[in-house]
Amino acid sequence: MQTNQIAHNNHYIPQFYLRSWSQDSNSIFVYNLLVSDSRIPYWTRKKIKSTAVWNDFYTRNEGEKEVDDFEKWFDKEFESSVKTVFDNLLKGHNLDEDESIKLSRFVGAQYLRTPARLNALMAQWRTEMPQIVEGVLQKISKQFEMESNP
Repeated sequence: MQTNQIAHNNHYIPQFYLRSWSQDSNSIFVYNLLVSDSRIPYWTRKKIKSTAVWNDFYTRNEGEKEVDDFEKWFDKEFESSVKTVFDNLLKGHNLDEDESIKLSRFVGAQYLRTPARLNALMAQWRTEMPQIVEGVLQKISKQFEMESNP
């Protein structure tokens, strides 16, 4: 991924992983959970570049500027380092301790980065954050009062 170009086409399942399931390195079969008509097949072939993707999922605005620092961080911390681990697994190699750690971190991060998990976290934050912020403000206020009145 180029560092100066904003990634708008954000894959929440990495393309390198999807290619492992491909017969032609360009597409995979996907199972459609919702079909509008019995004539529409459940399994269809879909291009990898448009599979498990959400436009601007990790893009945000800082003032007038678009940033995708989360996408770049995720690529650097998890995806780039684990790709060789997957390549070795597909070749039938055993994992060493470092590779096992990279794979574990990747699996954990994958769990947290899906749209479903984001929606669940946002719902949790909406209910819990006001209470947390209120508790912190009360503690700060008490601390300020104690420091102001020696």
